[in-house]
Amino acid sequence: MEEGCGCFKKKKAKKELLVLLKKIDELEKYDAMMKHMDFTKIEINLDKGVKTNYKKFKEMLCKI
Repeated sequence: MEEGCGCFKKKKAKKELLVLLKKIDELEKYDAMMKHMDFTKIEINLDKGVKTNYKKFKEMLCKI
């Protein structure tokens, strides 16, 4: 009986590990994109409004 519980815990831990590895990969890609955006020194103009400035950052944004 105990072996079955250990197997279940291992499977659950492997699933959690895969989820975390995917998140790490996504964060590393986002970090690289943020560094690129920082080096390009994009200027925004608050007087032009959100739509104009939004276009400048569209590659960093995603739908929620």
